Amino acid sequence: MKDFIILENDSLRIKVLHPVNSKYYRSRFNHSGFIYDVWYKGVKFSEYERSQPNFPTTEGSGLCCQYDFFRRNERPEKGEKILRPGIGIMEFDPERKSEDIIPFDTEFSFDDRSVTFKTVTPEIGGFAYSEKRVIELKGEEIVETVTLKNIGKNKIISKEYCHNFLSLGGKDICPDYAMQVYCIEAPKGFSDNDMYFDDDKNEFTFKDYPSKSYYFRTVDTKESDIAFKMYDKKGNAFCYEKIDFKPSQVAVWGDHYCMCCEVFVPIKLEAGEETSWQRTWGFGL
Repeated sequence: MKDFIILENDSLRIKVLHPVNSKYYRSRFNHSGFIYDVWYKGVKFSEYERSQPNFPTTEGSGLCCQYDFFRRNERPEKGEKILRPGIGIMEFDPERKSEDIIPFDTEFSFDDRSVTFKTVTPEIGGFAYSEKRVIELKGEEIVETVTLKNIGKNKIISKEYCHNFLSLGGKDICPDYAMQVYCIEAPKGFSDNDMYFDDDKNEFTFKDYPSKSYYFRTVDTKESDIAFKMYDKKGNAFCYEKIDFKPSQVAVWGDHYCMCCEVFVPIKLEAGEETSWQRTWGFGL
């Protein structure tokens, strides 16, 4: 049996991992809805996370989402069982030498154009939730819709974001790349390594081929239907993400092979409350 699902239409082809897969060897990425690869009209836009100096790869790729740990009033004791949202039950290790996980049971069903994941967690330390995550191909776009319900006793406070390991058809990151981020206030004068914010054009771009990783983060956000658009100044390739929420924070980071915009949805749920959000990605050549 394959450990992934292929969805495709006339323009898009994506590979979505099964909830149980050998790629999940760290406690980071949600086991539901991990879009490992994306092709648009035969051109690959997804990238695999590569190792960096002093930071080995955690097997990220493409469009992979991650929850923050649920906020607690007290730090867990070493060895205490805790809920790792999106992943499973783990024993807390402050030194992170061990990341043994008991994965949640997740049901999934799919056809050629969509896949649905459903997870209901046990209650651990007062925390429990149910999640429905649906990925659909709609014309030229990938649409992901998440419904999250707090079924535990404790209030859930967290964030969720997509890592967006993307390039423009495999082209190395260089001064041809530009990214407009519509859901933040302009960080005028920002620069980190070879990435900088062009105040005149209101976009992130590059002075040269980046020699090492670069990073930007802000909580100075605003509402916008389009979170970001990345495009090639000297070509026709582009990609974007649309959202239906006001982000709590946004990060732009990458290396010589990818440029990623991470858009965080804030989550606050009392016991019994439910929320939903949607992300939509589009591509062009």
